[in-house]
Amino acid sequence: MVDMSFLYSYKSALYRVALDKEPEDLVSLHCLPLNTLRSLLDLCALHIVGNASLMAVARTTIPTELHDSLLKAALLLSNDTAIEQLMSAWPWKVLSLRNFAQPIFSSLNPLFCEIDLCEQMRRGVKHTTCLAHVFMECLKRRDSTKLRCLDLTGYPCAEIIVNYIASHVLLVYNEARQRQIIEVYNSVTQELPLEQKRQYSLDYTFPDEKFVFSIDAMLQTEDAHMELCRALSVSRLPESCLKLRINKLDMSCLGVARIVVLLELLDPEFLTGVSVQYNAITNQGLAVIAPPLKKFAHLSGLDLSSNSINAVTQNEEAAGILSDIVANLPSLQRLNLSGNSIKGSLFKILSNTVQPLTMLRASGCSLTELDLVYLLHSEHRLEELDMSENALSSCFPLVLSLIRTLSPSLLILEMEDVGLQSDDFSLLFETCLQLQKLRLLNVARNSQLLRTIIVDSIAFLIMTPRLQAVKLSYPTDIEVDDGMDERQIAGRKKEFSHLIDHVVGRLCVLHKRCALRLAFKL
Repeated sequence: MVDMSFLYSYKSALYRVALDKEPEDLVSLHCLPLNTLRSLLDLCALHIVGNASLMAVARTTIPTELHDSLLKAALLLSNDTAIEQLMSAWPWKVLSLRNFAQPIFSSLNPLFCEIDLCEQMRRGVKHTTCLAHVFMECLKRRDSTKLRCLDLTGYPCAEIIVNYIASHVLLVYNEARQRQIIEVYNSVTQELPLEQKRQYSLDYTFPDEKFVFSIDAMLQTEDAHMELCRALSVSRLPESCLKLRINKLDMSCLGVARIVVLLELLDPEFLTGVSVQYNAITNQGLAVIAPPLKKFAHLSGLDLSSNSINAVTQNEEAAGILSDIVANLPSLQRLNLSGNSIKGSLFKILSNTVQPLTMLRASGCSLTELDLVYLLHSEHRLEELDMSENALSSCFPLVLSLIRTLSPSLLILEMEDVGLQSDDFSLLFETCLQLQKLRLLNVARNSQLLRTIIVDSIAFLIMTPRLQAVKLSYPTDIEVDDGMDERQIAGRKKEFSHLIDHVVGRLCVLHKRCALRLAFKL
């Protein structure tokens, strides 16, 4: 399966990080998914789903109310056969995947560990792939399912599945058109003499009813873009029997022209997230995509990262376009501007937002003191703030003031490679004590970190009430002999990380708090 984590990582604005119901103890986050099922009903469902003979009996005998528990267990075990059996006799008109699977970012693990992130994404793609294929097959077989709307939103659909669904939308429409043509022909030939009369018929792939697919689509290739555009054009027609609704859309490496074509075809009623990262969008391209973007009143997440937008103070036109976009998106809450130059223009870009932002990612944006002053005095209630790859050492006191201001809401703070000096670390860690909700702190790739700073300041991190994970760089003063090769140096760093983990573990037990995980990055 294609690795899509770099597109659907938590740093994108498409998916909200939902840590509201996360357990306090991080140790429980490493348990197998089976351990999250506590009720007798869930345990019985797991046993039935895992046994083919029991499942064959259960699908025709169990009460309607138990289908939910069985499908939840089947998805947890990735049992495709059981999923197909359940969907072929689904007793309701709607099936929403989010009611049967955990949100992708419902715990801290994917945010802290890239392996967990990849695993979560693969699990989400597998769920959407399986359910989409099974639903199509059930319809083709004319199974007794009552399902008419399959909602896969909240989980990414791989490009191959987007193509698969789009091709079936076109197939159903073409069959309906053929049926109409044949009916017209048969009607006209009714008046012909018997020896000249010839009736035609057509075998149909799908039932003659209305069906709906709701998905989060990911596109990277021209062919998939063209197929989806055709399917959306057909889906908008009243006579279309298979409707396709896009809830979130990631368009990467497609270019401005294709982005605009697709945006024009999307239904504003359903679209809630758009990502156009890695499209080399310039200021001119931004002006082109702005008009279709502004029509999406329900858009809550917008990702413009990793493009070539230059909205510095001297370039007021680009900043004005960005400001106009956010001012016309009344539901916007999550915004990613990383990788674009917005030096000194954050006030102009964000001052007209309709509601406060909860996520702002501005990594590598050349932030200045003016930008930090705006954030300090703004009304944004940021849960996620990424200021990585900006030179912040010269205005570090202002950074600390901003962090204190965000203390009621901040969950994730990223300050990777911001040029922190040795004395800045202890001040930052002490300031974190005021962050009552902070779960993740990232200060990796700041080269002035020393061993003594980690040892002396670790107590501040331990006493930060909800902090669960910290990303750091290896100290620059780890003892390394001149004759050591890379393998020996890596071993010395590993020894240091194990030592710190041991100390942190003991301190966590002493302070009776949940586990605190440290990750050292090169």
